[in-house]
Amino acid sequence: MPQTDRVSARPTRSCMRIPQAQMPAIRRLVRQCCNFDNGYCLALDEGDGCACIQSYSCSLLCKWFREAVLPLDPVLEASLLGGTMKQCAICGEAFVPGSNRAKYCPACSKEQRRKADVERHRRKNDPGNKQ
Repeated sequence: MPQTDRVSARPTRSCMRIPQAQMPAIRRLVRQCCNFDNGYCLALDEGDGCACIQSYSCSLLCKWFREAVLPLDPVLEASLLGGTMKQCAICGEAFVPGSNRAKYCPACSKEQRRKADVERHRRKNDPGNKQ
C-alpha cells in the first residue's frame, strides 16, 4: 500500500523526478514560496539555517511546495502531477480546463464570450427578426 500525505489523502510522489525542461519554471516558483529566504527554508530552520531542498533538487521533495506553491502555476502542476490539460481552439496555448466542456484558454474565452454576447444582442434587436 502506498504511503499517503497527512495534508491530503493522495499518495506521495516524493521521489518523482522533474524533467530538465521544467526546472527553470520550478526554480522561479521556489522563490515565491513563503518559507524561502535567500536560499534557506524557514520551515526546516532550527536556528543554524537549512538550505531549501526544492531549490537545488531535481525531484519534487518538499510537501509545502507541492501543496501550496505549485498550484500557482496550474499548467506546470498538471504536467508534473498528471492532471488534464487541453489546447485552446483559437490560440493553441495549453491550459487547465475548469470543466470538461472548456475549449478556450481564459484569455480567449473572455473574447469569445464578448463576441457571442454582441451577436446575441444583434439578433435580438434586429428589426427584421420578429418573435
